[in-house]
Amino acid sequence: MDWVTNLSPSPDGLALAVAGGSFHRPGMVQLLDLATGQERGRYETRANTVSAAVFTRDGKTLIAATAPPISPVTSPRHGGVYRWEVSTGQELPPLR
Repeated sequence: MDWVTNLSPSPDGLALAVAGGSFHRPGMVQLLDLATGQERGRYETRANTVSAAVFTRDGKTLIAATAPPISPVTSPRHGGVYRWEVSTGQELPPLR
């Protein structure tokens, strides 16, 4: 990750979602264990910048919003909303 745009603690206080981006790689959210500092998960997007990430109240789902890419040749050219199940890392269907 070349830059960090957002930090979001999990509802139970045991994890931290670190959102950010990169010029040449997909944007991502890293899930860090606050007790050990170890990475618990990594969630990638198709855009190059994740502008915000937040947990649902129950902590079971991580939601991230992407910003339009910095590079004009990168696709997609619009922002989006992504969701993942925290326990499995599986991407969930987009919100409608």
